[in-house]
Amino acid sequence: MPTIRNAREDDAETIAEIGFRAWEKAMVSIGEMVGMRENARNAFQTFAVNSWLTATVIEHFGAIAGWAARENSMI
Repeated sequence: MPTIRNAREDDAETIAEIGFRAWEKAMVSIGEMVGMRENARNAFQTFAVNSWLTATVIEHFGAIAGWAARENSMI
């Protein structure tokens, strides 16, 4: 059964990887991304390390399957 919970600091690497892979999949139709890939990966890593408190993750069988976050959260 899936579980939704607040992200923890040790989830940051997984959050960054999931975000980057989703971005990469969405951008494949654009074509050449060589120049953008590293910037996107860095942006997801920076976000995950600095803003993990704003993220919510969903776990499936104990592994993070996805996440959501919003900027300027008032929570």
